[in-house]
Order: sequence, then C-alpha cells, then structure tokens
Amino acid sequence: MKILTRVIIWDFIAMKNLGFAMILVVTSLGACNDHDDCTPESVTTNFTEGREIVTVFNAASNSNIYKVENGNNTVFEYTNAKAQCDNAYDDEKVRKFTFEVNTEAVQFRFTDKEVKLTNCYFEDVGGWARGIYEIESGLIEGVKISDGKWRVNVSVLTVPKFPDEKPERIEFKEVFIK
Repeated sequence: MKILTRVIIWDFIAMKNLGFAMILVVTSLGACNDHDDCTPESVTTNFTEGREIVTVFNAASNSNIYKVENGNNTVFEYTNAKAQCDNAYDDEKVRKFTFEVNTEAVQFRFTDKEVKLTNCYFEDVGGWARGIYEIESGLIEGVKISDGKWRVNVSVLTVPKFPDEKPERIEFKEVFIK
C-alpha cells in the first residue's frame, strides 16, 4: 500500500509539473503577440559617389565576394530591415541590394543581362538567411532628381545557390538620398 501511495503522489507531482509547464508555454506564446518590444520593418536607401564594387572570386566557397571600396563610380544601397522583436530569437533579417553606375550619369537603364554591368548583388542576412546572391537578369533604371536624390526602379532575378531554390525576384521603386 505504501508503494502504491508513493506512485500516486509521484503521478500527481508529475501532472502538476506538466500543468505548470503548459501554463508557461501558453504564457510565452501569448507574450509573442505583445509587439511593444518590436522594432518595426524599415527601408533605407542611399547612394555614395566616389565608390565602386569590387568582385573577388573565392575558390573555397565557389562564389564571389563583393566589397564596396573607394573608386570612381556611384554606389546605391537599398536596405530592408524586417521587424525584430526582443522576445523572439533569430528573427533578425536584413535584405540588401547594392549596385553601381558611372558617377557622370544623370540617368541609367540596364535590362536583361546588362544588369551585370552594375556589379549588383543581393544580400540576405539573418538567423535563417542564405547569404549573398548574384543577379541573373532584370531591370535597373534610375533618373537623377537633384544633386542629392535619385528615383530608382529595380526588378531583378537572383541566381539560386542551392538545389532546392528558385530564382527570387527583388523589386522596389524608391527615392535614394545622398
């Protein structure tokens, strides 16, 4: 009888702990809906004159490495930072598209395979991101509005890096500010 009583008591304690654990899980899930600790999604655009994109092939990873350095062109950067919540792990995600044009240009238009002339690339950065992508084809066009502003339209396709991937379309129409 003593053994049976101990089993019943242990079963009760285990059920109590399970119930407590369930309360913790439900409370935690509810906290995920509290967006007071979240930074909202943002888009920033800028361009810098006197820069250029340098491409270096990395044999170890069998891919290109892109660097923005001092040079003779104008480099445009579009950055989309997804919403991030302090109570969520690995939700950081930044998507960045970078390209260059001749500094003397007042307008430009690159179509299809010509987009490669801009040394453009797409970065997918974050906890579940897959890195830097080359661009296959598409459209990159822009017109200078003033000394400190460009209106830019982009619609390009990435080159898949993995067998399970398909090309991703990167699209935006934005005003870039110096």
